[in-house]
Amino acid sequence: MESKKKTKKMYEETYGEFGTSKQDDLSGKKIFGMVGKLVEADKCSSVIDFGSGSCSLIRRLHEKYKIKVTGVDFVKHKDSFNTILHDLDDFPYPFENNSYDVALSIGVLHAMHFPKEFVKECHRILKPNGMFFLTVVNSIPVKSRPGYLFGKLYKVHSCPFHISFFNKATLEKYFKEAGFSDIKFYNVGRISSRLKVLPPSWFSLLFLSAKKKA
Repeated sequence: MESKKKTKKMYEETYGEFGTSKQDDLSGKKIFGMVGKLVEADKCSSVIDFGSGSCSLIRRLHEKYKIKVTGVDFVKHKDSFNTILHDLDDFPYPFENNSYDVALSIGVLHAMHFPKEFVKECHRILKPNGMFFLTVVNSIPVKSRPGYLFGKLYKVHSCPFHISFFNKATLEKYFKEAGFSDIKFYNVGRISSRLKVLPPSWFSLLFLSAKKKA
């Protein structure tokens, strides 16, 4: 696929040498805290991060809790840690069924050609009662809806890696169809975290957790 080759080339040029930024924003901190509680409750001993980049989050989890962590990315990053190189649009992934307690995907889903299949594959890899934590750009937050009504979605998101587009309803549908339950959305942005009375669908970042049924 020619578009995939171009995307990989741009990705390597942008991130390969320098790595990605530290995942220590509000959503990264919340994920760290939520996974930490699972570890402390003896409900998590393994974490896999899809689109792991510089692996700052799973590295911190490993250093603090000494749990098994695995990163997955299709580009070798400068600061990668315990990372397996694999294209997330290439199925199936090289992992056994029911093999991880927690799966992460942080700001990656929009860069995939087959996001629905990705969610299904993560469900396969997670253990029963396993948790999935995901963040992705909301394609139609309140500020973008006027443009969206007039077909200007692609002008709103001009990033070359922005291949697929999502809103709260789309994500919820994907996760339900894959077999997940207990799907919850959270306000975690700098503004949305202070305005918790407003729905997550209003803001630019969508953060959800979901559970694989026992």
